[in-house]
Amino acid sequence: MKGSHSPVPYRVAVGAFLLLLALPLGAGDAASPAGGQPAAPGAGRLETTGDPEEVRSLTERLSAVEARLEAEREQRRVELLKRDQEIRALRARHRKLWAGAVATALLLLAAAAVLLLARNRVNEWANAEMSVAYSRMEEQARSDSLTSLANRREATERLQEEVRRTARTHRPLSLVMLDVDGLRKINEERGQVCGDAVLKGLGVFLRSMLRELDIAARWGGGEFLLVLPETSLEGALLVAERVRRGAEEIRVHDDGSQVSFTVTIGAGTVQEHLPADECIRRAEEAMREGKRSGRNRVVAG
Repeated sequence: MKGSHSPVPYRVAVGAFLLLLALPLGAGDAASPAGGQPAAPGAGRLETTGDPEEVRSLTERLSAVEARLEAEREQRRVELLKRDQEIRALRARHRKLWAGAVATALLLLAAAAVLLLARNRVNEWANAEMSVAYSRMEEQARSDSLTSLANRREATERLQEEVRRTARTHRPLSLVMLDVDGLRKINEERGQVCGDAVLKGLGVFLRSMLRELDIAARWGGGEFLLVLPETSLEGALLVAERVRRGAEEIRVHDDGSQVSFTVTIGAGTVQEHLPADECIRRAEEAMREGKRSGRNRVVAG
């Protein structure tokens, strides 16, 4: 067995020890070291007669000693095995605890990564929603809610930009102001819903006929403003006439009947030495002149 010793060396050692005890002392050892006096007869040696009983007794004692030594070795081996098992168990427990700690740390890291990713996605989603909401708010702040055309604020700002561009390039810029004839009467006789449908239909028509660089805006009530870059007064009058004729063909359905309407238009060109407000006022004044002249017509300002 690994870790145990053969009993032969121990038996030889014990036998040799007992034989030494049985042998008489040497001549030099008979004298006393202190006084040099001869020792007493029989002192310093183990008396033996060579009797078989005595030999058997010594053999039994030798066997007892060997048995005790073997028992002690076996006890030590059992203790060592027990301690080895305890150490192995402690190491296994330590490995399990370490593996558990590592697994827990990995789970925590994974959870943190998932939470971080989720938070990033939530932030991205929130930012996207905020961006969309901001764009909608910006669009609502710059557009008319009924016709989806530019509102007065947006039209004024873009007109000022076009005026500055015209001052740099000396290219023509014209304005067209139009108003729905009899809108108040339509609201009173047909109701506000029918009047709103008239404005919506006119807004759709204006968007469909204008160029991409043109600006169509609801100026207020039944009034609309068209900003026509790169357009002379003659071109603006042509556009105004197309608008007038197109408006005559629009039909709005109301309670099974069709409602038609007309528009009166004033057109003018932007003068470099005049501010934008003055140019708008002149186009509006031409439109008022058309109203006084019988409506459903185009007047140059």
